Formats: sequence, structure tokens, C-alpha cells
Amino acid sequence: MGARPSFPIVPLPRDRTVIVTGGNTGLGYEIAKWLAMMGATVIIACRSEQRALQAIERMQEEYSLIKEKLSSTHELKTYDNLAVSQMQLDLSSFKSTLEFVEEFKKSGRNLHVLVCNAGIGMAPYEKTEDGFEKMLQVNYLSHFLIVAKLLPVMRKSGTDCRILFMSSDAHRSCSFDLDTMNYEGNASKFGRLDYYGRSKLYQVNWLPG
Repeated sequence: MGARPSFPIVPLPRDRTVIVTGGNTGLGYEIAKWLAMMGATVIIACRSEQRALQAIERMQEEYSLIKEKLSSTHELKTYDNLAVSQMQLDLSSFKSTLEFVEEFKKSGRNLHVLVCNAGIGMAPYEKTEDGFEKMLQVNYLSHFLIVAKLLPVMRKSGTDCRILFMSSDAHRSCSFDLDTMNYEGNASKFGRLDYYGRSKLYQVNWLPG
């Protein structure tokens, strides 16, 4: 991997709205930043408001350093600032997830791209307040809920709308088993890699119709 982006840099309209879960760090940060740099309006959805605001500040600083180059090299329209904002979302809680969905709906915005990026990996066994193994809920179930609730909004937002799930090769090392989908065994025998891989497998094999 090099230091330069390995994807097409193309102009995006400012009225193209994108949600990136976990857009404050890692790959999610880069996805959110570059979509905004290409012109889109981006919403970072994550647990910590402080970390989200810090990420947005860093994006704005990076943008100020290269926006003239983006304009001259890739013919991107330049702005004083990126159109990036944050919304609170804790994927380990269905209550928080539904509150996030309702807050977005109340905004009246369209939604053109939903990037389901946030996740945890190789976590020790822990149950959420909703009674699910944490990786299962954070990586898959809560994202499934967001997709199901926001799909009607996306269907009304235009013909070029997309949902992206960020998976990993870990899904290749496990199997799909509904009977043991939510781990109920002894915490000391919990297979972290197995259940992480399962949460990724559900993303690529079991999406809402």
C-alpha cells in the first residue's frame, strides 16, 4: 500500500448525502474524508461526539492543504470547508441505533450512500444490554436494523443509491450456523476469531431483500 489514494477521484455533487458508521477512525475515516473531498455531504456516525469532532477537524486541516491540488489535478470544485458533520450512534445498543435512525429521518435529508463500516474484532465475550453477543450486534445486527429502517428513505432519494458493508477475509474461516448464532456458552470457551468471522459472514451472505 502506498501513500496515494488507489481509487478514482471524481467530482460528487454537494447534495449527495453519505452516512459512514465509524467514520472517525481507520478506513472509515479515509472513506468519509475522501467522499467529502470529492464534494459529497458526509455524516460520521459514531459513539463519541468528541472523537468525531476531532476527526472532522483533522479532515478540514488535511483538506486545506491539498484542495488547490485537487482542483487543478482532478478538476474538483473547491469549498471553504468540507461538508462533514457527526451524529451519535452506539451500535451495541438497539435503543441508540433507533434514536440515530429517527434523528436522521427527522432531518428530512435524502440518503444516497450508506457505508456500514463500524465494527469490533476479536473482542472477548460480552453481552449487550439487548442480550446479544457484542460482535454480532455491533458488526451485523445493528447495521441490519439501520439498513431496514433507512431503506425507504434511500428508495425515495434517487436511482443511484448504494449500501456498502465493510467485511474481511475472516468470513472465509467460519460457517453459517443459526443455532449458535448468538453465543450462549461459557465465556472462557468463546471463540473470538470464529465469532468475529461469523459477524462478517452475515454481512456478505444475509442482507435484507
